[in-house]
Amino acid sequence: MRPKSRMRPRSLAVRLVLGAGLWIAAALAAGGYLLSALFTDSVERGFDSRLNVMIEAFVAVSEVGPGNTLRLTQTPPSSRFRQPFSGWYWQIADANGPVLRSRSLWDQALETRDAGTAGGGEGTAPFETTGPGRRTIRVLQRTISLPGSDQTYIYTIAGDIAAMDADIAAFNAALSWSLAALGLVLVIAVFVQVRYGLRPLARIEAALGAIRSGSAHRLEGEFPSEINPLATEINALLEQNAAVLKRARTHVGNLAHALKTPLAVLGNEAARAEGPLADWKNYIRFHVVSQLAPYLSNDFVDEDFAFFGKTLQGTEELRPRWKRIISQTSRSMGEALGQVYVERAFPPQTKQRADKMIEDLRANSYVPPAFSSYNGGEIPFAYPPLGFYLGALLSALPGIDTLRALQLLPLAASTLTVAAVYPLARRLLRDDRTALLAVLAFALLPRAYNWEVMGGGVTRGVGLLFAVLALSALYDVYARNERRPAPLAGLLL
Repeated sequence: MRPKSRMRPRSLAVRLVLGAGLWIAAALAAGGYLLSALFTDSVERGFDSRLNVMIEAFVAVSEVGPGNTLRLTQTPPSSRFRQPFSGWYWQIADANGPVLRSRSLWDQALETRDAGTAGGGEGTAPFETTGPGRRTIRVLQRTISLPGSDQTYIYTIAGDIAAMDADIAAFNAALSWSLAALGLVLVIAVFVQVRYGLRPLARIEAALGAIRSGSAHRLEGEFPSEINPLATEINALLEQNAAVLKRARTHVGNLAHALKTPLAVLGNEAARAEGPLADWKNYIRFHVVSQLAPYLSNDFVDEDFAFFGKTLQGTEELRPRWKRIISQTSRSMGEALGQVYVERAFPPQTKQRADKMIEDLRANSYVPPAFSSYNGGEIPFAYPPLGFYLGALLSALPGIDTLRALQLLPLAASTLTVAAVYPLARRLLRDDRTALLAVLAFALLPRAYNWEVMGGGVTRGVGLLFAVLALSALYDVYARNERRPAPLAGLLL
C-alpha cells in the first residue's frame, strides 16, 4: 500500500514552499512599496500642478495701480476661497507682509519662505505645514516682479491635503488586498508545482517500503532524468546486498554441513564417556559451538547474543543479519579493500611523478629545476619544493626507499597537524577541555586528512601543517597585538 504523502516539518517540500513563499512575499512587498511610492508621487505632482495653475491665474489678473498699489482685476471664481477656514487659501505679500489675501484666511496669514529673486516666476518647492484650524496644508510660493513696479511680490497658494491623503490611503488599501490575493495564488501554485515535482520521490519511498516488506525486490518503473541515477544506484546496491547475502547463506550452510558430523561424534563420545575425559570433551564441544555460534542457526545466534552481547556488554538489540554479514565481510576483506584504496588514492603515475621530482632535485644539487624530467620534461616544477626536499632526505636514510618516504611523509605531516590544531583551538575556544574535544573531532574527521594522504600528500600535508601553525601566529598578531609572531607567520605562509 502506498504511504500517504504529507508535508513534514523537515521535508524538502516544506523547504521549497517556504523558500518560494518568502521570495514571493519579498518581491510583492518591494513591488507594492514601489507602486505606492509612484502613485503618491503622481498624486502630489498633480496637486502641485493644480496649485501652480492657480498661482498663474492670480498673476494674470494682478496689476499695479497709481501709488504703486497692487490690485486684482477679477475676483477668484472658487467659492472655497471665500469660505472661512475652508482649507484653500491664497495670499500676496511684499517685504512688509501680506498685501492681499483670501477671505478664507479670515484674520490669519500664511507662512512665507525665502523664494529667492524670480523675475521669471521661479519659487520655492512645495512644502507642507499646519494651517488655520490646525489642518495640514500643502503650500506653493512664487516670487513675481510685476510690470510698473520696482518691488517683488510673493504669491502663495495653499490647499488642504486631506482629500489627497484619502485617495492615497484608498489606493494603498486596494493595492495591499490585491497583492495579498496574488501572493496567495502564487503560493498555492508553488505548492501544487512542488507536490507534482516531488511525486517521483514519493514513488521511491513507496517502493522502498514495498522492498522492506518483501513484496518487491527492486525499484520498478521510469523516473525523471534527475532522479533516475538515484534509482539506478539503489537498485545496484540492492542487487549487491542480495548477492552478498546469498554467498553468506551458502557459506553458512556449507559450514553447518561440515560441522554436523564432527559435532555429532563429539556429542556421542561425550555422552558415553565418564570421568575427566567426558569433562574435557564437553569443554571442547562448548568452545567449538561458542566460537561458531554467530554462523549457525538462529537458536545459536540468539543464545550467544543473550550472554555475550546483552549480559556481558549491555547491548539491548541484536544488529540485523545483513549488517552482521557486511561487518564480517569488511573484517575478512580489509587488506584487499586497502589495496584497492591505495590503487585509487596513490596511482602509479603519481608515484612516478614524485620519484622523478625527487631525482630531479638530487641531480640538480637540490636546486629546483625549471621543468621536471617526468613525461619528457614538459611539466613545470611548480610544486612547493619543501615536501620533495624532505622526501629526498628521508629516502637517503638506510632502509627507506623513495616510495616508503612518500608514504611516511604525508602520514607524519598529518599527525603533526593534529598536534598543531590544539594551540589554535585553545586560542580560539579559550578552554582546555573544549580545545581537546575540537582536536579529537579534527582527528576523527576523514576530511581533515583524506586529501592530504593521497597522491599529492607530499606537498598538501606539509602545506596544511604550515597553514595551521600560521593561523596560530596570525591570531597572536591580530587578536593579542603581539608583533613577535609576525615574521614566523610570514615564513610559514
